[in-house]
Amino acid sequence: MIQLSDAKVHSIRQQISRQVAFPEEMSSDFDETLASELLSDVQACATEEDLQSFTTLLPRRRLNDLFGALLVMSAASGESAVTRLLNILRLRLTPSLAETGWAFFQHHFPNDRMFRALTTIVCEIQDKDSELPYIHMITQAADMQIIDDSLPGRLAARLRSNPEHLLGDYLVKMMILPDSPFAAAFLAEYFKSCPDQLIQKNAELFVHAIKINPRDIQVTLISHYLSEYRLQPIWEPINLELLEQFGPPRSLQQQKLASLLGRSSDAKLWDFLELPVVDRFRQWEMLYQLDKHIGASSRKRLFYKLCSMQIREVSHWDDKTLVLHFDRFILADSQADDDRVFYYDLNTYQILHDGSRYNVFLNKPATPALTARQAVLSGNKINIVSLQLDAVNLLYARDFITEQLTPKKDMLH
Repeated sequence: MIQLSDAKVHSIRQQISRQVAFPEEMSSDFDETLASELLSDVQACATEEDLQSFTTLLPRRRLNDLFGALLVMSAASGESAVTRLLNILRLRLTPSLAETGWAFFQHHFPNDRMFRALTTIVCEIQDKDSELPYIHMITQAADMQIIDDSLPGRLAARLRSNPEHLLGDYLVKMMILPDSPFAAAFLAEYFKSCPDQLIQKNAELFVHAIKINPRDIQVTLISHYLSEYRLQPIWEPINLELLEQFGPPRSLQQQKLASLLGRSSDAKLWDFLELPVVDRFRQWEMLYQLDKHIGASSRKRLFYKLCSMQIREVSHWDDKTLVLHFDRFILADSQADDDRVFYYDLNTYQILHDGSRYNVFLNKPATPALTARQAVLSGNKINIVSLQLDAVNLLYARDFITEQLTPKKDMLH
């Protein structure tokens, strides 16, 4: 069983931190007091000459507070204060200050003043420095000299149109901080209409996108992923991550009831998805339970290929017996029996289920059960059948189950 890890995301964090470790830390937890002091000093400049002198003499260490000042200022500060701060940024801009601004933009996305700050950076530095590839990529994606909350979608669209470019390498080259709100928006845009090949290739980052986004985006991403069944082994790592993060869906009956009654206080993510989407994941989760239960039994595996997609629910009778619920019957599979499962019609099973289950073992009926061969040859309706899966009996077991799955039509119709 292949499992995903955080190694990919951790590697991206490390590679980026070698380039922007200090700006990242500063932008995610900046000093509001220092930012407010800078804002006050800027507002205290009475004339343009005072502001020009202040800009020239401002120490480099205080320039980093420009972005914090833009964030802490209130609406009462007015447009003049914003213009002054952006003008200081334009006049004193350096590659390292641009990196700090890019980090602030990502950690505080979406923010109108950060949009204006990054627009200033891009306009000012794109023709001056060739060592900041993200500046040129932003310029190409923006299509115009205005940056807004559509930037993640534009960057994602350009990257998807060039599938030869690896997503992980792109994040490093663009210095997209993988735990920032901007990264969450970018990855959501990238994966929400991503082809299967790219989801599979970037499985760790797909799961990361789900983890760091709010519920409405999680619903969008998972709905896209489960637009079809994901039963093949290649999807198991992603499925296991979804199972670990959100738990199994409710049973089919519980899910239908929840959709009628509305979401309760204990609503799971699965309750916010369309029923067909949930059904596809539920089907995988039931087959995953069955696969773990039967282990290395090749005969059981061969037998269940016939009917696995008709399973409606899986439950446990005891610690060794798995109960597979179908529309008209159940199959009881005990790990004590390598090559045998038991068929029960619904009425018989319900009687046993509702009564005292003490010392009741579904693989050991109180009265001897007919074999599949006897049941098929008799043509009668049988309540309990022992489905032997060895040699020729496997053929009779498959014939018997096929008949139960496709019952004869009512002659009156």
